[in-house]
This record gives sequence, C-alpha cells and structure tokens, in this order.
Amino acid sequence: MRSFPDPRIPPPPLFFNLLYCSLNHVSQRNVNAPPTSNGNGGLVEADSNNSGQNPASLHQLLYTSNDDYTPNSNSGNHVSSSQQGNDFNEDCRFQYVLAAATSIATKVNEETLTYLNQGQSYEIKLKKLGDLTALRGKILKSKIRMCFHERRLQYTEREQILAWQRARPGERLLEVDVPLSYGMVDVCQSSPSNNSVEFMWDPTKEVGCYVKINCISTEFTPKKHGGEKGVPFRIQVETRLPGGPRLHAASCQVKVFKLKGADRKHKQDRDKIQRRPPHEQNKYQPSYECTVLSDISLDSLSSSNTIGQNVGSPYAPTDAISPQSRAAISGSSSPVAAPLALPTNPSIVPIVPAPETVKEDIGAAPALPSPAAILPEQNCPEIIVPPCFNELPADANAAQTSSWLRARRFHAFESTFASFSASDILRLSRDDLIQICGLADGIRLFNALHAKAPQPKLSLYFAVEAGNGAGGGVWRAVYLESLSIGTLTSKLLAALNLPHERLHSVMVLGPQGIHVLVTNELIANMKDESMFVVETIKEPGTDRYKLLLKPSSH
Repeated sequence: MRSFPDPRIPPPPLFFNLLYCSLNHVSQRNVNAPPTSNGNGGLVEADSNNSGQNPASLHQLLYTSNDDYTPNSNSGNHVSSSQQGNDFNEDCRFQYVLAAATSIATKVNEETLTYLNQGQSYEIKLKKLGDLTALRGKILKSKIRMCFHERRLQYTEREQILAWQRARPGERLLEVDVPLSYGMVDVCQSSPSNNSVEFMWDPTKEVGCYVKINCISTEFTPKKHGGEKGVPFRIQVETRLPGGPRLHAASCQVKVFKLKGADRKHKQDRDKIQRRPPHEQNKYQPSYECTVLSDISLDSLSSSNTIGQNVGSPYAPTDAISPQSRAAISGSSSPVAAPLALPTNPSIVPIVPAPETVKEDIGAAPALPSPAAILPEQNCPEIIVPPCFNELPADANAAQTSSWLRARRFHAFESTFASFSASDILRLSRDDLIQICGLADGIRLFNALHAKAPQPKLSLYFAVEAGNGAGGGVWRAVYLESLSIGTLTSKLLAALNLPHERLHSVMVLGPQGIHVLVTNELIANMKDESMFVVETIKEPGTDRYKLLLKPSSH
C-alpha cells in the first residue's frame, strides 16, 4: 500500500497544498513540512481519491480570505509568480482552478495531468488575487483556449483542427456551457476559431465558466488501430483589461477520454501505484480534487506573437460592453448573466457610444497566439475561372468544379475534390457522397449536383399590344416561382425590355373595363397559363408609365 503523510502532522494551508500538485518547483519534502501554528479549517488531504477523506470544495479554494495567499509569504510551500519567471506586480495575480482531479500517476518533478470526459461540463473558477481596489467598477476579458501540448502537433495545429472539423461538421472543439456558467457576460463562441472562447467578467464577483471538450485525445494519434495513447492537450486561460495588455496567463495539461474513461483511468492509475513498493510510491504526486493552472510567462506569449498571428479574433476591432452587460455585472452575480448580454451576432460585441467606452486596439494587444502561428497560414492561390453555373456542366474541368463548389458553400470539401472534374464528381452516387462528406453535406451536395429547375407555381404569357389592339404576334412566357407582385413586375419588365425606374403601377383590365391594381392576392387567384396583351399608358405630365394587362383568348 502507498504511504501517506502522517495524520498527526497537519498538512500545509489549502492553497499551498494545491500548488504542490500543479507547480514543478515544489518538492515532495514540502508536503511533510513541520507543523504550522495556524488553523486547519480548509485543508485538502493528499490523495483525496484514495484516502476516503472529504477534500475542500472548489468554492472554498477560491473564495477564502486573501490572507491565505500573500505575496510576501515565506512558507516553503509558496511559489510566487516571480519565482517562475513572471515579474508580476501586486495587481497582476490571478488564480484559475479547474474542477477536475489530477492524476496520481504523475511523478513529483513532472507537470500535473488531469483526466476529462468528452462532452462533460467542467467548471473553471476565475479569481483576482490581492487588492481589488483599483479594479472596482472595471471588467476583465478572458480567453480560454484548447491547444496541443506536444511540440510536434503544435506545428500542425491548424491542419489538425481543420481535419477534425471536416470529420465533425458543425461541432466545436471547445464550447462554453452557458446555462451552467455564472458571473460572465458577452460570451463569444465564434466559428473561425472553434478551439477558443472569450468572455467578460467582474473581478469583484464570483465567476465560474463551465467548458466542454468535444474531441478525445486518441483522435489526433498518427495510427488509429486501437490501444494507442492519446495525445495531451493544454487548457490555457489569458486575462486582460479591454484595450490593455495581457495581465496574466496560465495553463494545465489534460487528456480527454470517451464516456466515463477519465474515471476508469483514475482507478487504473490508483491500482498501478498502490502495487508499487512504498519507496516507489513516494516518487509520485498525490491526487487532488481540483487542478490549479500554472502561470505562463507573458514574455514568451509576446515573443511568439511576433512570429505569426493566430486565427483572427472573433471580436470586432472596437470592443466595448453593452449596457445590458454593464448592468448584469454591477447588478448581481447570480446565474446566468451571460444570456442577457449576448448580441444577435455571436461574433460581434455591442458597441456603446458612451464616455466610458473602452476601445481595444487589436494590433497593440493581439489575441492569445496559437502554437500553429509559428507557421504562416497556407493560402491557396485563387484560380480565375468563368462565372459559376446554376448547375455543374458535365464538361467542367477541375478548376471550374472547385469554383462551383465554393459558390455552393462546400468550402470544407474543396481540397477533397481538388482533382475532380465534373464528370468525376457526377459519377459519385448518393451513398458515395454521404461517406465522403457526412450525412447532411453529402445529401446537400448530391441534390445540388442533380438539381432540376423548380416547378413554377404560375405560368403566364404576354405580348405587347399592336396598333389594332391585338397582340403583336410575339408572345413571351413568364414563370413565377413566387406569387408576388415584385416577382411578376421584375420578370415582366425583363421579358418586354422596359425600364423599371419609370414604372408607376401594373393594372389588369377587369369587368366592364375597370382597371384593377395588381396585388399579391390577385396574382394568387390568376389561372395558370393565362394570356395577356400588355398596353403601355403614359402618365400625363410625367415620363412615367403604367402597364395595363388585358386578358386575351388568342
């Protein structure tokens, strides 16, 4: 059995004990530090998954007194931000805690590893540490993103994410569970960057962001024959003032499993460690209920930005907070403030022409960089092709076929069919397209390739009146897919080659020679394949004209 710290020796304070399992600079010796004189009201016992004791809750961790964590602490278990290479001042200390247990199979000198279940919501609590006087009445903007931990995958992150999107159309890698979240406003989950989310929050309120990861670690392994180890991800949180530079950034390492795979993996790790001799067990970190994200050097983030830019920020170049957002922040922190402030377009933040509006210069404060930003974005050169056709001609070449796919909103499959000519793609069956593109897009592409002209709701025939009051001999057909005056007018004028800007109205000759104004209701009651002779009546004193439709039995 694994040996645990002596229960007669009180463990160190809560925050320091959690930092033990998340920061590499704290040694195993600090866990068994000499007894402290302060109380042990909010403690987390080592290896909470195994010992059966009740660890402190996530709420107790973040919202205890700030006296538990002072920047001048001399405790051996305290690792300040400056010790990690971040020269943070008193006002740039934050804490992010993920409500998921750390792995027991992590060695003391290694970074913690957290197991998550695919599609399950996990809370990330955000808190500003230290003096909040300067931030009262202000708001902060944070970005949560999921990226790869391994360097080999960081260089191809963009390609890996695009491949996942093609296989799972319409889904996001990372998303916020808005109904469960609280204390947040202006939540932005835009489609161009589906592995990151942004939101605003008040540092004086309780804030909890529930996130879900919809992919699993084994989806990005080179070989997928079963039994491969999944790749680790990083959950990265960055905070700034709107319009200002970054204040703080932190991250943690996670692995994502299907269904209840994270729980099974925790159990396997516990059984594996417990079978080792006691002296071997002491080489591994204990497991804790929560994961404290480790600080990241802001200098390293800034330097990576000079190499390349990430996918465009979902926020508009001018960021501001809507009145509803400000009211939601200042009013209360009860769940959920975010839906009240969500704009109609999720990729745009409302702009308010108020004196306190804060504008953000994206150039001065760029978005959190993607590891794939090391490589420039690969833009395929545009091929100049003739205008797209309503239906794909059977003799279209590969370039024309690609142009046709773009015009029909099949951008995601343009690379798949890059070498296909029209004859190649038209040979594919409905089942073939579903297998290549997925169910929804496969059916849509098949219908687009084999679409026929829609059956018109009404067919009418018109001829310009000759001098004797009869038709001029040349009749023109007008097919209406929509029974509206706008459709009839535009098609009639195009067929007769008459100017639209000088048209006054369209009338039909009614009983006893009366002129009846043509309306949507009148068109809906016209008989199919009706014939009309069109008379042009000039308006006196103007250059405008009316069209009079005279029923004809010719």
